[in-house]
Amino acid sequence: MSHLDVASCADFARGVLGWKDRAVLERHVAACRSCAATVRMLRDMAMIAAVDEQYEPPAYVLRHARALFSIERPRIMRGLPGLLAKLTFDTLAQPFGAGLRGSSGLSRQAVFEAGEYAVDITLDQPPGSHRAMLVGQVVSRTTQAAPITAAPVLLTLDEKLVARTVCDRYGEFLIEYDPRPRLVLHVVVDGGKRRIEMSLDASAGVPPRLAARRPRTPRGARKRQ
Repeated sequence: MSHLDVASCADFARGVLGWKDRAVLERHVAACRSCAATVRMLRDMAMIAAVDEQYEPPAYVLRHARALFSIERPRIMRGLPGLLAKLTFDTLAQPFGAGLRGSSGLSRQAVFEAGEYAVDITLDQPPGSHRAMLVGQVVSRTTQAAPITAAPVLLTLDEKLVARTVCDRYGEFLIEYDPRPRLVLHVVVDGGKRRIEMSLDASAGVPPRLAARRPRTPRGARKRQ
């Protein structure tokens, strides 16, 4: 006895055949154990596919998936429309002692603002260490901004990716890296549609009239509900 091809078995299992063709295949399947097994397998696959098509993954899963994709595709991320951040507060612009530099290490706090967002960062480099730690938080200055959860964060040097991470549910992130000139911090916002770009060079400076006060928005946002 000849067997049915897989395409015919699939059409029979999905019920898309005309009544004449279906009657012929029903007789064959009733007499052929091999084709009957193939039809049962294809029916099970069709049922699983139908259920899977109706499944909608949770929003947080989609956000994390998009974040991971952006992290693994830094060149794509750099092609997003950029929001050039303005440095509005920097302890390195304060009188000596607010931001310590030299052999004793480095401790720096800064606030960047870009559109409806603010990025609050703290950089620490322990004495004698070649590694620095950057802790930051991205906050919305308006209630209309997209959720910042799982926003990709990348640290680059020219076109080279230095470090990467994602924001947690509070918009906070942590990166360890080797300090060097020309480092740029990027945060992808608006659900992957735009990115905030911040130069970490101390030479970027902050206007003197802003050096004496620190914006309160980021600090207030750190209070968790």
